[in-house]
Amino acid sequence: MICLDCGLCCIQFDVVIISPDYAREGLDVEDFSTMKKAAIIKKGRNPCPHLYWEGDQSRCMVHHYSWYDTTPCYHYGQIESDPRQFCRSGAWSIWNLGITYWKDEHQKFNDNVKTPEQIKDQFSKIKENSENARSTLILQSKNLRQMPGGTRGG
Repeated sequence: MICLDCGLCCIQFDVVIISPDYAREGLDVEDFSTMKKAAIIKKGRNPCPHLYWEGDQSRCMVHHYSWYDTTPCYHYGQIESDPRQFCRSGAWSIWNLGITYWKDEHQKFNDNVKTPEQIKDQFSKIKENSENARSTLILQSKNLRQMPGGTRGG
């Protein structure tokens, strides 16, 4: 199958990939026992950690390794009966969604990803706002009780 480099599979599908730790180290994963340790499941609707873009074309950081064609990801992509056929999913995606659709989705995903520090900071702000709102409600409640006719039956 001829990949059209649209990014659809790299973002949308559940697929077994090589852990970025193994790929970055450039380890030899040709032997099956190493492949077993290096393989992880990339969940659908999450971009593959190996995905990057050159213009509007998706690229993979591990395609150039000699062991790439032994990976589950490579074999997962071979969905067409003839290796000379273009990927129908990619063709549909480009034709119906546009050439930059998956690139834009990848960017949105990255924009929404938060570091642990950002998550802690966001939680602290929520907690602080919640405590401020609680204090304000308590103060308003006390003020209402002190006003004539501010309590039930009063």
